[in-house]
Amino acid sequence: MARSFAGILVLGLFIACDGGSSERSEAGSTWGERLGYPKEKRVLILHADDIGMCYEANVAAKSYLTGDFIQSASAMVPCPWFDEIAAWYRENPEEDVGLHLVLTSEWKHYRWGPVADPQNVPGLLDPDGYLWREVIDVVEHASAAEVEKEIRAQVERSITRGIRPGHLDTHMGSLYASAAFTEAYFRVATEYGIPAMAIEFTPEVVERFRDQGYPIDERMIELGLNYRLPKLDDFHSMLGADTYAEKKEKFYELV
Repeated sequence: MARSFAGILVLGLFIACDGGSSERSEAGSTWGERLGYPKEKRVLILHADDIGMCYEANVAAKSYLTGDFIQSASAMVPCPWFDEIAAWYRENPEEDVGLHLVLTSEWKHYRWGPVADPQNVPGLLDPDGYLWREVIDVVEHASAAEVEKEIRAQVERSITRGIRPGHLDTHMGSLYASAAFTEAYFRVATEYGIPAMAIEFTPEVVERFRDQGYPIDERMIELGLNYRLPKLDDFHSMLGADTYAEKKEKFYELV
């Protein structure tokens, strides 16, 4: 079990059920209450991303999903091991599997390209024909139209492989790297009726994510306010560590 845990990135997604947007206030309930949880309770969702990226990530995700150690996971459609996790999902459709929408290919030698026709998304390609390694390169070279073509292609491939995603989220935070990318992200989520991993942009959340380098400007905040599918009140990533024991301790501290 320890080896599986070390092979997967575990994220804590917090739905704080003691606050809410104006939309929820008008409805008279928080997102947690709408899901049937008691008022003033905090709901913790443990989520794993990067499945489909490699064999080890798939092994870890299967174990933790079927064992009810985590509640959801998200798969990377362009990656070599996506088809394997899709085949597993077709036999386990009760599990909550979403898409970790991919615009980057960050590893030194283990690379992947777009799902869309490369001729239609040239700004997403680095000189070697793969997706860019860094988010900043995507922002500098790709248009929002190209980003939208690619994430639509990833959703469509997932559906053809038998995964109707439970949610959409973003690899390396790239879809929050510019307001134009975020707008495309929310538009695709809304049109497919698949909730995006969107966070309530409270002043505290905005300040924390700006400190992490995210360019959350007024346009992005407006997009968040106008986005109508369910949202999270907060989001925290699992911190890195040099050893399994240290990572386990950090995980408990986060929870």
